[in-house]
Amino acid sequence: SDPDAFALRGTGTPGRKPAAILAVNAYQKKLQRIYSEWADDLADDLADADPSEHDGLIEKALAALLLLLRDAGRTALPDAVELGLGGDTINPDVLKVLTDAMESNEDYLEDSLMPDLDAKLRQGLSGQDILEAIAAGAGAAAIGGLLATMLGRVESYAGGFWDVYNQTVGDIADEHGKPIRWTLDDNANHCDTCLEFGDREYESYAAMLEVTGGITPAQGTICGANDRCTLEEVD
Repeated sequence: SDPDAFALRGTGTPGRKPAAILAVNAYQKKLQRIYSEWADDLADDLADADPSEHDGLIEKALAALLLLLRDAGRTALPDAVELGLGGDTINPDVLKVLTDAMESNEDYLEDSLMPDLDAKLRQGLSGQDILEAIAAGAGAAAIGGLLATMLGRVESYAGGFWDVYNQTVGDIADEHGKPIRWTLDDNANHCDTCLEFGDREYESYAAMLEVTGGITPAQGTICGANDRCTLEEVD
């Protein structure tokens, strides 16, 4: 899949599971909505506030955003497992996939995204361009533009859903003793990793992992979170 732009994918590709595509797209849209609304509110607040209040506003806003994005992940990632199970009962391998994914998502939000947002805001608010925009009454637009540069990164977290979904499908295929197929998304420009390992059938998910060195769609591919390739159990 295209490593340069996270894009919503279609639902009409033969052999694809429309419910999973719809679900990951909905998660991406939810992340987009959460962040955009948060950014608009914060931009207004910072533009209207005295500079001495900025630190407190930023701290409070980042804490709120962390909770919103964390809650979104705690809802979406179990949904990815449910879709991947396809009616089967969760097993220890799948439970570990889910647990690890939720922990990783929350650690990344807290230890990477929030500090980066904090640094970007503090640097931007001390910059001449934004200071002049605030003085001219256009501060909200300037700060909003600064925050908009992080939207794509937030949207990319929907890739975690796709990773969990595909790992679940793989683990369940092994439980069934069935082969697995790495199906390329017909609606995407594919990275070299997906071209190398995709459009192929493997005797099992475990066998695929041996060939790929542990790489699965959205996990270890060059396109990463942008990946929309699908693992499918072969009957």
